Amino acid sequence: MLQRTVGIDTPRQLLVEGRDEQEFFRELLRFLAIDDIQIHAYDGKDNLGNFINNFVDVVGFDSVESIGVVQDADESAQSALQSVRSRLRNAKLPVPLTYLQPAGETIKVQIFVMPDNESNGALENLCLAALAEDTAMECVNEFMECLSGKGILPPENRLAKARMNSFLASRDEPDTRLGIAAAKGYIPWTNAAFTDLTQFLKDL
Repeated sequence: MLQRTVGIDTPRQLLVEGRDEQEFFRELLRFLAIDDIQIHAYDGKDNLGNFINNFVDVVGFDSVESIGVVQDADESAQSALQSVRSRLRNAKLPVPLTYLQPAGETIKVQIFVMPDNESNGALENLCLAALAEDTAMECVNEFMECLSGKGILPPENRLAKARMNSFLASRDEPDTRLGIAAAKGYIPWTNAAFTDLTQFLKDL
């Protein structure tokens, strides 16, 4: 059974991986002045199938007009896309052929794979792309080079998170969670790196 805290409040629904992403997208939607998209965290990509299968049975689901699913690429954007498509198919929901391409008529479904629908990585990689010209990133790069020179650099799949945490350490109120960083105004929403993501949300 789906947790009782999950309900349908608006026709537009957004499914994201975790609570931190939920807060991050809440801040981005606030910046975009979009107030009719409800965000749900499905608690990790391994739980997406169970979440969607239960989600379609929630009271009020018949009022849903569109669903956006966001997932990290991690090692492969294509694998992440196929995984989401499989979960949607199993739940008998419309299945987009690819990223940013809506499917369905009664319910429209779209998929966005972090960071940019083609690169490996996650939400942190997208934020780092937006922060590339921030003066603090020069120090972050030097710090990472120092760690690498001493043989203590984080593993590749954790490197973006380490770089993001290092950047956040430069802010007035350092924090390691992206959702909180977004709420504090540390994410440059107007940067071109967010163009596709903001359009995805507007089109939802």
